Amino acid sequence: MLRSLVGSEMCIRDRYQRRVRGFGVGSMTIKVTIKWGKEKFSDFEIDLDAGIPALRENIFNLTRVPIEAQKIFPKKGKVLKDDSDLSSFGLKDGSTVSLMGSATEQVATTVQADQELREGQKFVENMKDDELAKINQVYPTGLENLQNTCYLNACLQNLRNIPEIMEALQTFTPAQGADATNQQFVVALRALFEQMSAGGDAVTPYMFVSLFRRMFPQFAQMQTVGQGQQIYMQQDADEAWGTLNRVFQTTITGPEYEGNNLYDHLFGGEMQTELSCIENPDETNISSEPFWKLSCYMDKEVTFVTAGVMKGMEGTMEMTSRTLGVPANFMKTSRISKMPRYLVIGFNRFDSKTIKQTGPGDSDKVVGLKILKPVAFPFVLDIYQLCCADQKSVLDVERRKLEDIKEAELAARQATGTLLEQRACDLSPEEAAAELERLKAEKMGTAAPSEAEGAAAEAMDVAEPAPAEGNTTAMEEDRSASVPLGYYDCVGVVTHKGRALSSGHYQGFVKNEKGSEGEWLPVSYTHLTLPTKRIV
Repeated sequence: MLRSLVGSEMCIRDRYQRRVRGFGVGSMTIKVTIKWGKEKFSDFEIDLDAGIPALRENIFNLTRVPIEAQKIFPKKGKVLKDDSDLSSFGLKDGSTVSLMGSATEQVATTVQADQELREGQKFVENMKDDELAKINQVYPTGLENLQNTCYLNACLQNLRNIPEIMEALQTFTPAQGADATNQQFVVALRALFEQMSAGGDAVTPYMFVSLFRRMFPQFAQMQTVGQGQQIYMQQDADEAWGTLNRVFQTTITGPEYEGNNLYDHLFGGEMQTELSCIENPDETNISSEPFWKLSCYMDKEVTFVTAGVMKGMEGTMEMTSRTLGVPANFMKTSRISKMPRYLVIGFNRFDSKTIKQTGPGDSDKVVGLKILKPVAFPFVLDIYQLCCADQKSVLDVERRKLEDIKEAELAARQATGTLLEQRACDLSPEEAAAELERLKAEKMGTAAPSEAEGAAAEAMDVAEPAPAEGNTTAMEEDRSASVPLGYYDCVGVVTHKGRALSSGHYQGFVKNEKGSEGEWLPVSYTHLTLPTKRIV
């Protein structure tokens, strides 16, 4: 540590020598060696007539050891005290004085500081993405892969990208009587996310992964590879996602959440199912049940995500008919009756195949396969056709309101632009904004201020007062209310590379809300690269 002080030592010694030369002819000066730990400072000048305080100050300037922390040994076994006489220790040129104490700060010369600055200086344009992450903390911190934990890392990063989950973890307090193990799990997850929020290099989630495998032994299965080496097996990310959220469902609870828990509040929806008897069309049965995920089924006809989801929402089944009293075929049609805040769609790409064994006594072998058919999904998903009739009627009303607002905004902007051209841009920015609001209100059918009021406001240059409580405009009502429109913005993706469920690699992507439009970030790797929408 002290090697960086050599340059400072030279400058301080030079100043000290100039100071000593000014004492006069009558001063008694000797040169000794200061031994401080492993460091030695030779030719250190001591004025025997200057006193102990001057000596301690000069040693502080050289070593930065505080005066009150200095232990000086002019002679072996003899400690220098403030009332001691330096001449009594028999010091002479070439003697060694020992020093004990810790320095409080490091000093660098201007030349050294400039050199270190030049060596460490780097322009933003030349920085890598992981270096930018340390500075701006825009890019998420990666998670180290602890022996086939990519499936878990991708799920954790997508959960961390949900603001409501981060807020719930920050305000979580363990409740009396709840499962202590689940509470420990939530606290460990919060600590991991806080460590990741600090930015910088990738985090090694050793403690959390150990707790996860201990609580859920199905994710701690081992396999033998190579020459008898035991490693953890690859697991299913969809199963890990459900396991993490079930902890939220039972642990993060409270009346502030719809459904009394965080999981139902964010991901819970309702599905209306209608069973219609094919042999007796008059017999129908309508029921409602909750759902937390939609499945996209694959076949040769499915090329778009909504088509795959519809395959899982429609089908036939056999059950006993109440009117016929015998088993009959029923047509099952499910539609969304209540939309969740976050919609999770799982692509059913993994299937199993039975391989017949020809050898005597050999049992058939079941092999897991992956469906590699490409299925397109939009970055803004419209689920109108997946909703039931009642939900569609609600969406129709709200979407008509949205169209009316857009038309009013467009007409107001056009009218404002024409007005500004006619008045040769005489309006101030505040007056132009007030005129735009007046035209919006006029287009939406609300009362607009009279010409006299408008002229008075313009002459006085006074901003229009805010509307009274309970008298907000249509635009304000639309912006403040949380109305369902049936549009979902894609904010996270977990994908799998490889041909088998028990192998390959999982990777997660999250939408960068702080970056430019269309910027996506891979979050499973420790090294960051910026993919485009096409890659995602």
